[in-house]
Amino acid sequence: MHAFRGEPTYTAPHRPLLSDAGWLLLLAAAYFLTARASMQLAYTSFVWLPAGLGLAALLLGGLRLAPGIAVGALAAQYSAGASTPMCLLFALGGMLSALTAAWVLQRKLHFSRWSTRATSCRSSAWAPS
Repeated sequence: MHAFRGEPTYTAPHRPLLSDAGWLLLLAAAYFLTARASMQLAYTSFVWLPAGLGLAALLLGGLRLAPGIAVGALAAQYSAGASTPMCLLFALGGMLSALTAAWVLQRKLHFSRWSTRATSCRSSAWAPS
């Protein structure tokens, strides 16, 4: 049908690119890869790249992606040879640190991913991750 003739046009229903499970798996894989790369680059470091990745994922995709961080951290620590309790602690710590940072940025500092104000940029620069 043609819209310029005044006839209604058919639009396909909007389908998301990936389901929630797909986004969780993608985040877990990305977290795992960045964690393994960070472990290979420096055994001890002040900068933990997967933490920034997890925070960005939660700010952009929502808090529902938090289990992906835990799965990625668990897999990374397990592949590094850590014991099961240590793997679980690292997974819990990585997920809770990203959740806490996202909560502080969104609720206390009023950070919004759609904001273009300079105050949002300043608040994200001063928030610890």
